[in-house]
Amino acid sequence: MILVTNELKDQIIEHILQTSNGDMFQIKNSDAEKLFGIPGGKLYSFLMELKDLQYLREVKGYKSGVVGFTTTALDSFYVDGGFVKHFSIKNLLENKVMYEVNRILEVGEKADKSEILGKVEKLRPYIDTAINLANAAVTVKSFLSGGSGSGGHG
Repeated sequence: MILVTNELKDQIIEHILQTSNGDMFQIKNSDAEKLFGIPGGKLYSFLMELKDLQYLREVKGYKSGVVGFTTTALDSFYVDGGFVKHFSIKNLLENKVMYEVNRILEVGEKADKSEILGKVEKLRPYIDTAINLANAAVTVKSFLSGGSGSGGHG
């Protein structure tokens, strides 16, 4: 099974940014195999994910490969760390929330109820951010497994 990991996604984005002509890029199916070790259809699926995230304006698939147009949001996303960094932040937020919840539970009997509620209330921004990131990841995953962006292109 060939997986498109966050590291591979960032590698593909880097290739797009380095080889694009302005905002237009082209990747041949044979280059997808050589450069990334994935078939052209799998590359196309990832590019559709980027389009759904509004990092690409347009993606056209052909028998020989794909042509697309980037947005400046892709530049910013890549400079800000890409998929690897964003999922690392999500994991850190989840770990922080779990640590704080465990701490509250450990000292909960010693502290009064309003103090515990105050601590939980301070965690809300972390929880909301983690939920939003998780929802975005689930939306992308369900789109990719749902059909329209999961197949071939030509």
